[in-house]
Amino acid sequence: MSSLCLHAGGRLAGLDEIRGLPMPEPTNTWQPVPHDLVIDQVTKTVESTGLAVSERSFAVAKDGLRMFGILTLAGGTDYATTIGIRNSHDKTFPVGLALGSRVFVCDNLAFSSEVTISTKHTRYVLDRLPRLIADGVARLVQRRVHQERRLEVYKETPVNGLAHLHDLVLRSYRAKAIPARAIAEVLQEYEEPKHPEFRQPTLWAYFNAVTEVLKAYGELQPRTQRLHGVIDSDCPKLLAV
Repeated sequence: MSSLCLHAGGRLAGLDEIRGLPMPEPTNTWQPVPHDLVIDQVTKTVESTGLAVSERSFAVAKDGLRMFGILTLAGGTDYATTIGIRNSHDKTFPVGLALGSRVFVCDNLAFSSEVTISTKHTRYVLDRLPRLIADGVARLVQRRVHQERRLEVYKETPVNGLAHLHDLVLRSYRAKAIPARAIAEVLQEYEEPKHPEFRQPTLWAYFNAVTEVLKAYGELQPRTQRLHGVIDSDCPKLLAV
């Protein structure tokens, strides 16, 4: 579900290339941060928690003045935990991290996830950055545990017939998790899923039916968050935790 989108002049770049990019001079009020320092600090902090980075992808734009990246963490069978990174040397945007199970980082400056943190390139940014990264990763670890528990409850909770299914769809629509034009597609995907593992009538199957359809409609991250809100309300076990 995570993606590194490049359609506004960005291009993929290796870490060695990023390490070799020149650094602009600081001013009295602006302190640039090396792109590779951000990457290294995030990776080090993640690994200090016992997690591991399984995949990574980076891109640069504007002759290396802007950097974007995705780190995918090892573990998790039903979703990918990812960290999006961005940094600029042309004062376009602050150092930023996007953390969660669904992350979208784009070189057209779209930047979203379940948890986002950022800090401006001011005089003391290098002092603030390690603490901000540590706080962000700690929040990610907490959400990872919650997400694993949430998905297990979804798998254990049945959808009790057509009335329950139609109620879920209606509430999903009212919560703006799904657009009206997608309702028939969601019902079709739930009843005849593309993947056989989602044939059991559970909230997990409904969740996957919706997210499968939403791939064609955009705004997947905010819609998915709204969808979780709808489905969570049908999970007494989850609400009791």
